[in-house]
Amino acid sequence: MTTFKDILQDSPPGIYYNVPEVVYITNKSWMSDEELMAVRTPDLQLYCDNEKCNGVRLFEYNQFPMQYEYCAIDGGNNTYFEHTYIEYLCQNCKENHKSFAIMFINIHEDNSTADFVKIGEFPFYGPHIPSKLISLIGPDRELFLKGIKCESQKLGIAAFLYYRRVIENQKDRLIDNIANVLTTIKVDNDALVLLENAKNEIQFKTSMDKLKSYWPRELLIHGTNPLVLLHKSLSVGVHGLTDDECLEYAHSIRIVLAELADRLKLLLIDNNELKKALRNLNKLQ
Repeated sequence: MTTFKDILQDSPPGIYYNVPEVVYITNKSWMSDEELMAVRTPDLQLYCDNEKCNGVRLFEYNQFPMQYEYCAIDGGNNTYFEHTYIEYLCQNCKENHKSFAIMFINIHEDNSTADFVKIGEFPFYGPHIPSKLISLIGPDRELFLKGIKCESQKLGIAAFLYYRRVIENQKDRLIDNIANVLTTIKVDNDALVLLENAKNEIQFKTSMDKLKSYWPRELLIHGTNPLVLLHKSLSVGVHGLTDDECLEYAHSIRIVLAELADRLKLLLIDNNELKKALRNLNKLQ
């Protein structure tokens, strides 16, 4: 059964829900018998991109100063179309917040079940985007983020076209990033020439085939060159595809791009660590 916690953590805005254990009756204060309706604020596991975290962390309801320890609904238990705002705070860094806007449409007679819509959240709903992926994309960051929003809202055609535009615009940049890594790990110079030629190669796959013997195993994704996978998306026509098919392709482009960025970064880190180790050992006499 879907819970209020599941909806806050994992569901996109704009969907109508009817869920139990969302609200409850409480006293206005420990000194008063006056009752009011409050929203449950379950602890959440969310990704925190603060440099102290960079991972999934515990977020707890962030009580505003001089307010109650609960999130009250002003309309009480006869609530119709009542809006409320819930803010969470990362319990690791104590700096990053996550905020939700909820519209309650109806509170049921059991004073627990509610009809509501999560009308928004900030930071915006969607998959976490690693900083190394944003760095790899470079100037087309805004286009990519628009693709992320479309994917999150299940707008498949729009997401696919945004991601494809990013690949089209940034093909040369991706090749340059790979060339920089190959230079760092001292690959044969012939590979760098082939990579440079690939920028203007009409038969892109032919150019990539010539690079097979030079391509680092660490940059293959399950034995496949990621540039070939990404380039395939440029030749796909969307007119014959359904929105769901485009959504699946868009998701695949994002995953492959993220994996490529991760592998490029890892190769550079590993090589730099190796260079440092060699320098340290060479100091020994």
